[in-house]
Amino acid sequence: MTTLPEELGAKLNAQYEFGFGLTAKALYSYDYSNEDFDGFEYTYPAYIYDAATDTYNDRAPNGALYGNQNPWRERHKRNIVATFAQFQLNYTKQIKDHSIAALVAFERKDATNDYLALHSVPPNNIIPTQVFADLDYIGDSHYEEAFEGYAMRLNYDYKKKYLIEAVGRYDGSFLYRSGSRFGFFPGVSVGWRISEEGFLRRSFLKALMT
Repeated sequence: MTTLPEELGAKLNAQYEFGFGLTAKALYSYDYSNEDFDGFEYTYPAYIYDAATDTYNDRAPNGALYGNQNPWRERHKRNIVATFAQFQLNYTKQIKDHSIAALVAFERKDATNDYLALHSVPPNNIIPTQVFADLDYIGDSHYEEAFEGYAMRLNYDYKKKYLIEAVGRYDGSFLYRSGSRFGFFPGVSVGWRISEEGFLRRSFLKALMT
């Protein structure tokens, strides 16, 4: 039985800062895996000694032969290729008491999986190849998957007290039916750091002093 797996991968990433609050990032990865399998199980006899007759028997009382009488041979090959890509733009800006941060991103990942298998019941333990007449299973499959998404996030705060965040994603998947594979998912959140308010600070200090 022989299994020969192979894997190959590469990752590339880059980042550039424009100098006015804008940063660009890019990432790409490639992964390849291959598996070659060649397996076999031979037949062989076995014997049990019978002391009453001083003989070695090669079969059970029901007539079944001892040892292995169910040979098989199988060869299969699998190739998987997967890629992932991502690109981001980040922007930050401080204007007096106002802070702004924004992000826009795109990402995509896909994979292909090819599989071929041959399984047979050989007539003997000598012939190393598989012939069509001995095959009891042939498998050939091709599988693909892909995901793609666009994302955005916008943050704003005033004096670190009043905060607003808006997010949104536009994602697509191969799992959904054709024509309806993308969906938009938005979200908004609002925050108030009441602990930063002057009246609350004065009340807290006054409580400590009394």
